[in-house]
Amino acid sequence: FQCNPFCDMIYRVFSSKQDGHLSFEDTLDLCSAFSMNCPRSVRAAWAFEIFNFDGDNQVSLDDLIEMVRRLAGTDEHGQDRIDRQQAKDVARMMLQEIDLSNAGNIAPQEFIQLLSKMPDFAHTFQFKIN
Repeated sequence: FQCNPFCDMIYRVFSSKQDGHLSFEDTLDLCSAFSMNCPRSVRAAWAFEIFNFDGDNQVSLDDLIEMVRRLAGTDEHGQDRIDRQQAKDVARMMLQEIDLSNAGNIAPQEFIQLLSKMPDFAHTFQFKIN
């Protein structure tokens, strides 16, 4: 998880005490949500919570900007690889494609429906313990 750009959000979402730490039961929930046996719609609902950075129950333009920024990562000096305006431009294009209701944000059901239809989602939103 240390290399995952959404590690802090994963811990926030799965921490039952909302303290950024996972209990044994929290860890079981996390493993269940990221397992191949978890239904796509359930995994998509967890993904929504992870990408809803501000916790307002919608994925907004600001949430998408943060997502793009984190996915782009940082260089060897710790500087963002993409500046805020570039991230905003990419996020706007994403929102135009995803926002089916033209509300300016993505509601939980829209997000879940979208991810449930993406063939790669099932393989990218998982981890295996060997």
